Formats: sequence, structure tokens, C-alpha cells
Amino acid sequence: MFIYKIRQMMYNHKHDLAFTQIRGVETMTQPSPTDEKRRDPQQGRSVQRRRRILASTAALLQTTDYAALNVGDIARHAGTSVGSIYQYFPNKDALLHALAEQYLTEMGESAEAIFKPDGGQATLTERVEQAVDWLVRYSQEHPGFHHVVKSEWVSVAMRDAVNGVFDKIHALVCVIIGQTAPQLSQRRLQIASYVVMGMMWGVLDKITHTPPDFHPELISELKRAALVYIKSVVRGD
Repeated sequence: MFIYKIRQMMYNHKHDLAFTQIRGVETMTQPSPTDEKRRDPQQGRSVQRRRRILASTAALLQTTDYAALNVGDIARHAGTSVGSIYQYFPNKDALLHALAEQYLTEMGESAEAIFKPDGGQATLTERVEQAVDWLVRYSQEHPGFHHVVKSEWVSVAMRDAVNGVFDKIHALVCVIIGQTAPQLSQRRLQIASYVVMGMMWGVLDKITHTPPDFHPELISELKRAALVYIKSVVRGD
């Protein structure tokens, strides 16, 4: 799936400079999975109910395949009625799409809060370790994240939302490499970032499917591999 995603991102990429800034990433316009309008919650209680529904969807995706997941299961887990869910989401695909959009927004906000545009005083090693820790922590704190980004087949809108998530991560990697090697061409910077993303995503998948006692070593080896590769790019190897 990741190789396909890389090819798709490279094919669709039209604005090179947008990938060198976290805030400047351009994402595709994301159409709704349905033309049918649903209520946009305004009051505090409604907002909390919508969040609870999305959180339940994410939690259930850890143990249930998306195709087998139904709205009734989500309603029971969220402590609400099926009718309440349909007040906010016209169908199950819309639920998944909303969850992807939520992750996209949260990832952008957390990345901007942690990573400084100028790199600050951090060394390359510190920036790489920080980026890996951030992505692993985000995935662990958001139980449905890994399953959502593997669900681009659900709809065109879902594919576009998943593309946005990948764009955010790619932008972060571009910033880290670009701060250390500003002499790199945009094309070389993008390709190097795709390679690092492949490392990160591959190990993240293993972390999702391996016992917890394997995780520290997997994370440590990912940091080492990414750092060795980035240093070789900086040297021009």
C-alpha cells in the first residue's frame, strides 16, 4: 500500500515548495462522501456526542475490520442511538472520512507546536529522534489512525483525506532534511523524504502488529536507519 501511495503522491505533486513547510502543505479539496447534508453540531453537548461517536469508531477499528463494522456497534460503544449517529453522519463512509479529517487537522496542529520552522538549536540526530517519537506517539494515542490511513479504497473523498495525512508527514520530513541540507534540489529533497517515510511507515506497521516488548528496539532501529540514510543524502553519497 505504501509503495502505491508514494507513486500516487509523486504523480499528483505539482507545487514543490509547498512540501518544505508544515503550514504550507497543499492538500487536495476533499469532497464529502455524500451529497446529503447532515447537522453540524454547534452546542457543547452535540459537539461532545460527535467526538464520542468518532472516538468509538476509532476504538472499534482496532478489533473489527471496516467491512464488518456497522453503525449499531458504534452506537452501542458510544452510548448513543443509531438515530443520533445519522444526525451527524449519513453513512459509515462519512464516519471514516470525518475521522481521517480529524487526524489530518490534529497532526498539523501538533507538528506545528513541536517542530520549529528554523530547526531551533536541535541537531539532526535530535530532530530525527523527535520526528520518530512524535509519529509513534501520535499513532499510539489515536487507536484508529493506522487503520484509517489504510482505508483509502472506501471512497474518492477518503482517498483524498488519506493523501492529506501523508502530505503532512512528508512535509515534516522535508523540513528536517531541508534544514540540514539546504543545497539539495527540490526533486532530491522530495525523493529522500519519500524514502524516509517508507522506513517510518513500514516500522509503524510492525509496531501495530507486534508485542509491546518489541517496540523499543523497533523504534531505536528506525531512528538509526533514518539517520544513517539522511546523513548519506546530506553528504551527497
